[in-house]
Amino acid sequence: MKVRSSIIFIFLLFSQFIFSQNDWENELMFEQNKLRSRVPSYSYTNHKDALEGNRDNSRMQSLNGTWKFNYVEKSQNRPQNFISKEFNDENWSDISVPSNWEL
Repeated sequence: MKVRSSIIFIFLLFSQFIFSQNDWENELMFEQNKLRSRVPSYSYTNHKDALEGNRDNSRMQSLNGTWKFNYVEKSQNRPQNFISKEFNDENWSDISVPSNWEL
C-alpha cells in the first residue's frame, strides 16, 4: 500500500511539470517582464519653472505634426542621401503624426 501511495504521489508531482500551463494561458500570470510604473520627467531651464511644473515651459520637443513620407517596395530603391540637408523631398507625401499607416 505504501508503494502504491508513493507511486501515485510521484506521478502527481511529475504530472504537474508535464501538464503545466503556458504563461500566456494562465490567467493568474500577471505583469511578468513588465517595467515598473514611473512618472514622466521633464527638463526645465531653471529651478522656478521646474517648481511650477508647467510643461509648456519645459525643454520637451513634441514630434507631432506633418512629416515627409516616402514608401519604396525594396530597400534598394530608397534614396541614399535623404539625410543630407540639401536633399529635395518635394515629391514625397505628407503624413500626419501621430497617425496610423497600413499597407
